[in-house]
Amino acid sequence: MISVSGEEEKPSTPKYIVQIGTDIYLPDGTLQGARGTDGELKELMEANGADLPVISWDILHEVAKTVGRPLKVLCLTNGTTNTAPTLRAIQAPYAQFITPKASINIKSISGISSVKVTGNKTGEADERYVVAKTNIETGAPDWYVKTATGWANIGKIDHTISSEVNKVAQQGMTLEELNAITSAEWAQLFDDGNGIPKYEWIAFGYLQSQKSSTDICENDELVMQVNMQGKWVKAIHGTDYNYEYDGVDKLQVHILSDGDYKLNRVPV
Repeated sequence: MISVSGEEEKPSTPKYIVQIGTDIYLPDGTLQGARGTDGELKELMEANGADLPVISWDILHEVAKTVGRPLKVLCLTNGTTNTAPTLRAIQAPYAQFITPKASINIKSISGISSVKVTGNKTGEADERYVVAKTNIETGAPDWYVKTATGWANIGKIDHTISSEVNKVAQQGMTLEELNAITSAEWAQLFDDGNGIPKYEWIAFGYLQSQKSSTDICENDELVMQVNMQGKWVKAIHGTDYNYEYDGVDKLQVHILSDGDYKLNRVPV
């Protein structure tokens, strides 16, 4: 809360107005202009200030979101520092597009059997999912969604641009739609153009949105079941052990103190 005091007469009840960045907005959401002196602001608030329930919060929140500047509530009051009204704001956070720091290396698989996400939603909370098939550490990826007619590329998404994040809200897959994707449909996403899937990288992005501060939107876990390439050959005691694996991965052999050993595949 910002308190603006005048020299003489002051309102008997607090009056509020909104500042976004350096601009002043009237209670109905109309742009008034740049903030002037304290005296000019006092006159404006005496004439146009309003009680909190009258202010068009939805409009003003959208303005603040669009311009990317904080919303401040200015209060004109006859209270002192100790008696001035206390402003307590409760709001739902803006929708958040969340992506991993790195893609998952899937060069060692021959297919994706399923992807299953578990989570919890209450109220009007919503969550939408998108998939990328390149290494996001090397550059912004294109994001894909599964539609009724196949996979659709919705392009790159900038977290800081609301219109791009809205594409995920409007076109992203629901949890149920993501969980329902079949192995054949996953293969279509990774098709190299010749009808053969080429698995290299995969990443999942998701958008969480809440309409109310009491809404719950939680993503507990994502489990991907895949088919690995290569094969194990049954070992016969006293003969050589064979291990076969496609790809350019390294194979580490750990000899343990009890005589056992452990093999680890390390992607390059």
